[in-house]
Amino acid sequence: MVDPLSFDWSQDANLSASALIFFACTRTVITYHRRAPWRSSRIGRHIVTVTASVGLLGLYTVVVTLWPGTLLALRVVRTVLLVVLAYSMHVRARLVIDAQREIEPPPGEKA
Repeated sequence: MVDPLSFDWSQDANLSASALIFFACTRTVITYHRRAPWRSSRIGRHIVTVTASVGLLGLYTVVVTLWPGTLLALRVVRTVLLVVLAYSMHVRARLVIDAQREIEPPPGEKA
């Protein structure tokens, strides 16, 4: 493990911001899990997936900063997280398109 007292200001800032995003995302996912039926909607699942992925990327940064000789497995996990985020951005675009689609009036009503 690296001695955090030997870090320069940029490493301190990176470590602090990464830990902050991890804890913020963890709190958000836990709160959302306890208070909202997120599994029942596409948007809820999307919010939880993106938030958890961003938080795990923050945790990854903390781990590789404190333990620079990390395992290949952690890099594989990071790659999987990036693929999940890329897919989530595709899902987000689809959600926006679906949300902005014009609602057709019921049959018999004029537009």
